[in-house]
Amino acid sequence: MFSRLFTSKSKHSSNPKGLIKYFDLIPFWENLSEEHRQILKLKYNVGLGTDSKNLTDTDVKTTQSKLAFLSGFLHSPTADSDESLFGKIIDQAESSISQCNDIVDVHFYLQSIIIYYYKKRKNRDFYELAKKSCVRQMEIAPKVKESFLQQDDDSLPRHYGYKQYCIILEKEGKYEEAISICTLAQDEGWNGDWSQRIEKLKTRLSR
Repeated sequence: MFSRLFTSKSKHSSNPKGLIKYFDLIPFWENLSEEHRQILKLKYNVGLGTDSKNLTDTDVKTTQSKLAFLSGFLHSPTADSDESLFGKIIDQAESSISQCNDIVDVHFYLQSIIIYYYKKRKNRDFYELAKKSCVRQMEIAPKVKESFLQQDDDSLPRHYGYKQYCIILEKEGKYEEAISICTLAQDEGWNGDWSQRIEKLKTRLSR
């Protein structure tokens, strides 16, 4: 998730350097509490092939987008994850979407916040945000599909937004809507157990 780093050179300064500087996140970083900074350092350090110095201590360049970088901090949230910190990261991510040239990065960012919000679904506001994020991910699905097929013309991966939205609609008893979403995902070619879900939903609808 924190990858595609290709150059680095050490320097010594009291100001943040590294990817925080590269992505123009110094104001964001300086406004965080020391506790929140340590949390982000720990999350960055578990990334594949990462070097802790690249976050704030070493001047670096990367081909990774700012949105993808921020999305890495939202990976694998827990139900009791820090809402204040995640909210600040999401604010930064949202403001960077318009500058992101890779629709797939937007797709995976939305997947991250769907997972985050749905894990906190006991809070009604987060539940509604999970639903809205599913819709946002589904809305860009055609462009994401085109990008995926340019990279691999054999098949599409699973689509988290379609699946999660189907689950939500089923739990809400909106079986016809859920069938429509499953059918759309299936017609677009996204991998998944759509046929089985449709049959299960039809059974529930006929009761």
